[in-house]
Amino acid sequence: MKYSELVSKLEKKFILTDIQIHQDNEINTIQIGNGTQPHTLYIEQAVAGPLKLVSCADHACVRCPCISQTSTNLSNQAVVALFNDANEVLAAEQQQEVLFSGILQYSLTHDHQAVIDFAATQLNNTLMIIDDNYRVLAYSHTFPFPDPLWQQNIDQGYSRLDFIQGIKKMLAQTKPSAQASYRFPCPVSPYQRLVARLYFQHELVGYVVMFNDQQDFTVAQQQLLPRTGQVLSDLLGRAAAFKDYQVSVRAQLLSDLLEGINVNAIKVNAQIVGYTVPQSMCLVVLKAADQLARLCQKMRERFPEALVVVYQERVVALLPGSLPTLKKITWSDLQQQLQCQVIVSNCYHDFFATKAQYIITRHTEKLSLQLQDQAQLLFCRDYYFAIMLDRIKQRDVLTAFIDPGVQQLQQYDLANQTELIMTLAQYIRCGGNQTITAERLFIHRNTLLNRLHKIEDLTGLDLKDSQLWFQLECSLQMQRLLASLNR
Repeated sequence: MKYSELVSKLEKKFILTDIQIHQDNEINTIQIGNGTQPHTLYIEQAVAGPLKLVSCADHACVRCPCISQTSTNLSNQAVVALFNDANEVLAAEQQQEVLFSGILQYSLTHDHQAVIDFAATQLNNTLMIIDDNYRVLAYSHTFPFPDPLWQQNIDQGYSRLDFIQGIKKMLAQTKPSAQASYRFPCPVSPYQRLVARLYFQHELVGYVVMFNDQQDFTVAQQQLLPRTGQVLSDLLGRAAAFKDYQVSVRAQLLSDLLEGINVNAIKVNAQIVGYTVPQSMCLVVLKAADQLARLCQKMRERFPEALVVVYQERVVALLPGSLPTLKKITWSDLQQQLQCQVIVSNCYHDFFATKAQYIITRHTEKLSLQLQDQAQLLFCRDYYFAIMLDRIKQRDVLTAFIDPGVQQLQQYDLANQTELIMTLAQYIRCGGNQTITAERLFIHRNTLLNRLHKIEDLTGLDLKDSQLWFQLECSLQMQRLLASLNR
């Protein structure tokens, strides 16, 4: 303990004057009398005059407010009082160092959850870690705690709004410090709270909160909480728990949607950041080998109202807008500008269905690779049927559902090196329009007519019957999927 710290604590009970601190020595022991031993505080008693606290070049004069006489008996009483109080302060500080050293040592070989439980035991209280978006990252399991607000924070994964407002009030009234802890009010709960800021790589990343249901917080708890918090902050930071400390709060909102965080928790966070949940939206996923930060920035510039985040090594953007508005976006131009694969979900209306939409985009990406689709612009709607088929576990059952005419065409193509299957598929996609089909296949219209007649001769199908098209399209999709699985 530094000389200045000891003097500061003794000033709360004794009158100290003529304080002169030159070296601010570390104090380990206290003695009565004169001496020059290092790290020792001497209580010097002169024949006349006040007591002195001396440590090398540091000294201060002391008067005991309850003792004004100068008799030897009373003077001795003052020395004993000062000696006892100084030793009590020093012992408390040394005990704190023992506790903190234990926590620090424990953190070298255990993960953050084990450390927070151990720290809660050492501090004899319940602890919670929340990030700077008020998301619950960790909490101690050591003591059961009766506060319903504590449990609500845990259940929803986010701090309640009134809890957050208490912390914000504390932040507004105190100076930034990694060394201090503060009480903060929470009107909906009778339990006391102590909070300290957490820093990681010199950035404010969250808070460590201590709850107390019986007695007031001790001095040791108030002083150890911020130091313990920094140990936990370092563990969580190195484990990337503060994954969003360099990302905007809006980005974290989308990240939590994709993670499937509790709905109520997301509503709280949306309220905190002032985000209005859109009535209609779509999800866009960008896949690139690198430069994800650049893609993020470009998407934010192009769509200022969008939520954009890097998630699972992809850039994910939630674009608000009605169906007509979203249809006006020229997706091919966007893909050309970004120079990466772009996957676009259908327009949807449930904000909390975003995770499901993301899963569909990833499934679309997977199937495009499986089906050897080289397109850099993918629309999930084009893969819905294939996605449903892909979820069928008994793949051999699919063969039974393929139209026998399609199977006949497949065998004919293999035997004769023809492209009747491809012709049929394109004809159906073009809605039976022969001119467009021929253009898409880069063949003469007469060549197309010859192929269509051949298909009808081999299968007995009437291709003018549009009611057959859906059945044939399903068969073609199943055949294509099964072929990709057999490669």
